[in-house]
Amino acid sequence: MTNRQLKAYNAFKSGYGCGSAVALAFSDLIDLPDKRVAQLTIAMGGGFSRTRTLCGAVAAMGLVYGADKGKDSGDIHGDKTQAYKDVYEMCEAFKAKNGSIECNQLLKDVKGLTQGYKPDVRDEHYYKVRPCVKFVLDAVEILESSLKCSDILPE
Repeated sequence: MTNRQLKAYNAFKSGYGCGSAVALAFSDLIDLPDKRVAQLTIAMGGGFSRTRTLCGAVAAMGLVYGADKGKDSGDIHGDKTQAYKDVYEMCEAFKAKNGSIECNQLLKDVKGLTQGYKPDVRDEHYYKVRPCVKFVLDAVEILESSLKCSDILPE
């Protein structure tokens, strides 16, 4: 496990959502304190605010990419095309590993999956039946590879 993966793993296991956990692993590239990164990504869990749509870990890949590689050179079409291409490729890599980028598909085999906006209690059972930590670690691995960023130093 890389240092970034360890930071994301620890964040997720301490109660942060999947999107926050991924983004926190790259707070140095986002150039914001961890508290602010957590605030900006608080609604990314549960398939974007528990709507079970886009996986928060995947959404965070786009946010981290934008913070690190996003450009605003004035060539709006060209800048967006490059960003879309790069993030699309990361999404495809995530799909290749996990079969989907949609939370409802990623969690389709989880029995008793709750609906609505209230987050589930994070207890031993939650971590035992949810594959989300794998998705967090996969997203971090894909970002590290795509951004070609060196690993952070342990805290």
